Amino acid sequence: MFSALSTWLFILSAGIVQYPCSHAIQQTWIEQNFPNKITQDDFELLKRDNDTGCKILLCPRTHNYYIYGYTCWRIPTDTEIIGNTLFLRTTRIERIFAGEFEKWPQLLSLNIEMNPELVEIETGTFSNLTNLNYLSISNNYKLSSIEPDLFTGLVNLKELQLVKNNLYHLTDLILSVNPIILPSLRSLDLSQNSFDKINSNDLHKFHSKIKILSLMFCGLSQIDGDSFKTLTELRELNLANNNLNANTLSNLISNLTITMKNLTRLSIAGNLLHKDPSKLFQAISLTNITDLDVKDNHFDILKPKLFPFMPNITRLDLSGIMAVNIDNNTFNEKLLPNLTTLIVARNSFPGVLENLLLPNLIELDLSENSCENCFLSPLFKINEFIFEKMENLRILNLAKNALYQVKSFTFYGLFNLEILNLSNCSIFLIEDYSFVNSTNLNQLDLSFNNFLMNYSIRSKTFTGLNNLEMLKLHNCGLNSNFDPYLFSGLPNLKYLTLRDNSLTYINSLWFENLTNLIEIDLANNYIVEWNQFRLFNNNNDLVALNLFSNRLRIFTSDMLEDFQKLLYLDLRDNLWDCTCQLVLKVQDFLSAKNISINSLSLNTTKNKCFSPENKENLELIKFLKSHIDRNQCKNIQLALIIFFCFLAIALLSVGALLIYYLRWHIRYWVFLFRQAMRYNYFPGNNKRNSKDSKYKYDAFVSYSHEDRNFVVRLVAMLETQPPYYKLCVFERDFNVGNIITESVFECLTSSRRTILVLSDSFARSTWCLWEMQLAQHKRLFFKDEQTEPLVIIKIGEIMDRHMTPTLRYLIKSRVYLQWNSDPIKQKLFWHRLREALTPPKVPV
Repeated sequence: MFSALSTWLFILSAGIVQYPCSHAIQQTWIEQNFPNKITQDDFELLKRDNDTGCKILLCPRTHNYYIYGYTCWRIPTDTEIIGNTLFLRTTRIERIFAGEFEKWPQLLSLNIEMNPELVEIETGTFSNLTNLNYLSISNNYKLSSIEPDLFTGLVNLKELQLVKNNLYHLTDLILSVNPIILPSLRSLDLSQNSFDKINSNDLHKFHSKIKILSLMFCGLSQIDGDSFKTLTELRELNLANNNLNANTLSNLISNLTITMKNLTRLSIAGNLLHKDPSKLFQAISLTNITDLDVKDNHFDILKPKLFPFMPNITRLDLSGIMAVNIDNNTFNEKLLPNLTTLIVARNSFPGVLENLLLPNLIELDLSENSCENCFLSPLFKINEFIFEKMENLRILNLAKNALYQVKSFTFYGLFNLEILNLSNCSIFLIEDYSFVNSTNLNQLDLSFNNFLMNYSIRSKTFTGLNNLEMLKLHNCGLNSNFDPYLFSGLPNLKYLTLRDNSLTYINSLWFENLTNLIEIDLANNYIVEWNQFRLFNNNNDLVALNLFSNRLRIFTSDMLEDFQKLLYLDLRDNLWDCTCQLVLKVQDFLSAKNISINSLSLNTTKNKCFSPENKENLELIKFLKSHIDRNQCKNIQLALIIFFCFLAIALLSVGALLIYYLRWHIRYWVFLFRQAMRYNYFPGNNKRNSKDSKYKYDAFVSYSHEDRNFVVRLVAMLETQPPYYKLCVFERDFNVGNIITESVFECLTSSRRTILVLSDSFARSTWCLWEMQLAQHKRLFFKDEQTEPLVIIKIGEIMDRHMTPTLRYLIKSRVYLQWNSDPIKQKLFWHRLREALTPPKVPV
């Protein structure tokens, strides 16, 4: 059995509507920018009918009823339906029988859609639905026939949708929609059924009062010229996306001139008009058609005399015809004197061409033009002052063109422009005063551009736009450091969208002068909570705020003050920290204002807790209304304070113990630091005293007492023979009465080098290993690129078990002198030792 959720997912995947509740609601700016104002949570499951396997759902806000369910095999006729709209969707009903809708005569709209097993609707099914004015029987893939008397009783039906079923026989279908059975029918949509061709006699019994007929995507390759002769009142005919060529359409339209004098709108988009369509346009020029749609036919080039004198055409759609250029006089105000809307989107024009700019145009759509052959210059060019004579233009769409930047005089002359779309134009810079002449501009779309630099748009960018009401800046790469006075020159702005940017905080100066602001969309940013200032204190008309998917964790008093006056607030997908701090903040605010929590617009179930883990996905409103009271929260806070105090004491105690046990190491590092301070020498600092006078000894000798005899000989050889070296040895040079460790520190830092006399006894001595460790530290701390501070002498072998890791590393990684009993080798030993102890040459 499918769950309700899986059923709705099936509906969404079919592409019908985002939420069924919104089907009967005309979308406003709020629905477009805040699409979850009507959500699945608005549904109310009225009943699960065990007899029929159906589920009955109500959307209380629209009073729409839904019968659905994969297990639903028959209409639940005993269900009480009060509303005027019913949807029968995604069921496994195979047949609908007469009388199954008889208990719902009040229905005005009925939708039988996406029922994959439906093969038959019985005659008499709609006999009592005399009030019905809209009927859709669509997307039922096994429904292959319509009975001639099926629609008996629908005397007030005005609109009939029979889209994408399995209908093949047009003549049988025509019998069911005759004017005797459907006297009020005015609109018929037969799109996405496979009819192939229409012969002269197929429609001779067709409804003569039909005003709107759609035959889109029907696979039509042939229509006889006089097929529509009975449709004398037809006003709109849609033949888009079929396989009709220019000759067939020319012949058909020539006949329409005689029979359908009321036809004003014709769509022949997406057909086979690949050759010269001049003959077709000549036939159209003789009709009363005012709105002509020929998009997605491949004319390639718009040449002279393509359009004859067409005085009735007011709207012309040439989108996607693969045009790359326009010859002179293709568009001529003498040939198209009343043309007010020209749509040439999705072509390959390299820029705004003067031949397109008829002075009578009110709307011009040049969006999504990409010059495929312009490898070196993909820029969509707009010459300055090119719109100078276009004073009548009200709507200009340049979206999805590679403009890169807008110059000061790009839009000069568009004094009456009301809507300008520059979305997705790769714009990185708009020069100051670019819109200064467009004082009547009402809507400006700058979304999906690259305003990554703070100078890309500034307060002077919008100078002159005193009447602008809607500004879209979503997906523009904006961060919170843009000009805080950017919107200061837009006093009448009502709708502002800044969603999908990189805003981390909100500056109160942004909205300070926007006193008429109604709605703000800040979704999908990184905004954190604000405190110590009100954001919307001056925006008294603000009713809607979208903060979906930001980084809000808690409420502050200023945030709650700003939220209090809103009618719609979206706080979903934030990082709400559902702790006592959150509860206390809200309760303090409610207490101070003497209001209830319901006045804060937090009641949507989509607001979820993010942390702590045990409250993750808990509804925020339920948490705030939960059993946690102020005393409990205060007790929890007190317990946390005590816990952190004990933790701090424990950390201090552990720290004191560590300092005690490591006191000698600490003293040594302090000592090294003081030495470095004394000689103005730190790691990484190459500024050393060029003189070597800071060293008292040439070398400090670290050795084991058992190797004393060798060290006596070593001192005698180095101090009594030239060159004379001064060595520091424990037995002779340490001051009597001093602490040994401090004497070792002093001698190490006072010696240029350290001689390590390594032997097995050295490896067994704790003191020797300690001195070796200190020498290593000195080497790291007083790094010298000219000299190597360690000189290693090895006498005898060192047993493996006495090797420490440091000692093993030194022997393996460094060149050392090996003492040998051979007199010849001893001579070389002393020579190499003196070379190692020789101080570096000081550059003159």
